[in-house]
Amino acid sequence: MNRFTGPAAGRSAPLTAHVVSNSAALCSGLARLSETGEAGPFQFGFSSIHEGIEPLLAPGIDAIIIDIGAGEPAAFDFLRRVVALGPDAPVVAIGADDPALQADAIE
Repeated sequence: MNRFTGPAAGRSAPLTAHVVSNSAALCSGLARLSETGEAGPFQFGFSSIHEGIEPLLAPGIDAIIIDIGAGEPAAFDFLRRVVALGPDAPVVAIGADDPALQADAIE
């Protein structure tokens, strides 16, 4: 798991979000936000669906962000598995701008 901290992290306790994504563009964009402090005091950890849930079991995660992309079955299965485990952090699903996909993710 990779961690990035930004210059704003010293000002207040950073929020830690773990991002599960296969998108290099998404991960590098979030890492840049963290490094520059543009979005406030954030730390991000990154993993892929193929790494399983183990990275999500680390202590101190404030939010879990799961990239479901265009709604691939493996991504939805992973999302369902994480939600079923009942983590102590909110789980946020992000994906393509498709209302049907968004409705499926909410269900």
